[in-house]
Amino acid sequence: MTEYRFVRRPNYVQLGPNGEMQEMFCKVCGTAIGGLTEQVKGRRFEHGVWIEERVERFRRFHNYVELKIAFEDGSAHVTNGCNNCLSESLTPEQLNELHMADMELDGASYTAEYKKRIPTMVMAVRSDGGGLT
Repeated sequence: MTEYRFVRRPNYVQLGPNGEMQEMFCKVCGTAIGGLTEQVKGRRFEHGVWIEERVERFRRFHNYVELKIAFEDGSAHVTNGCNNCLSESLTPEQLNELHMADMELDGASYTAEYKKRIPTMVMAVRSDGGGLT
């Protein structure tokens, strides 16, 4: 288990009973960056009244940011957090903590090897809700 100084919430995803994401938090400060919200799926006029069909869906909040980390071996990793905590000015040590939190949450067989990678810099930051690849 990694010792964290920068990351305050390494367990940043809350899952529902069926393994679906219910909430996501910034790993650094703990602010909610995603969660279940109710959306109107459709509307119909029936017997003189409007009936709305609603569904609950996971969505990223306005403060959701993605950051792409470069490693010494030429590989990269995309992580997430809030718009107050993730920026291009993060140090390699801080990037390592963000990466370790992701790897420990993932827990797949390949993560032990990925934990050995050494971060060098921030490659990109995206704050418009879109995804980095």
